[in-house]
Formats: sequence, structure tokens, C-alpha cells
Amino acid sequence: MNNEQLKTAHSLLREIEQTEKLLATYQDTKEVVVGIGGREFGFGMRLNNQITLTAAEIRTPILEALIARIDEKQAELKALGVS
Repeated sequence: MNNEQLKTAHSLLREIEQTEKLLATYQDTKEVVVGIGGREFGFGMRLNNQITLTAAEIRTPILEALIARIDEKQAELKALGVS
């Protein structure tokens, strides 16, 4: 494995770890605020057209998307020879 592949593998592992943390968070959430990004004011991003959805309404699609993201990153790692 060359230096560039090593950097890529490290980045993929970091992304997997971050996504796994999100997965744990969304498994326990009661509601999710969804909105379209707006202009930045000071230290945070304001959301336009936001809506609050209950976990029952949104949890499954979010969990499926996060699991798919983890699977994709793991496949990329495997392609680099990392198991």
C-alpha cells in the first residue's frame, strides 16, 4: 500500500467512525429537524423551511442511508486491501 492509499484508508476509517456515531444517535432520537440550509449568521447555520419530524416518520430512512454509507466506505476499504 502506497502513501496515498494509506491516507485514503485512514480517511475512510474516520468517515466510518463518524457515521457509526451518527447511527447510534439516530437510533435513540425522538425527533429530527429537517430544513434547507440558509444564510450563515455568526456561528451557526440557519435553516429555512424547516419541519420537525418524529422518529417514527423519519428514523428508518435515515438509518438505512447511514448503513448504506458505512457499507460503501467498507467496500472502498476492501478494494484498497484493508479488511
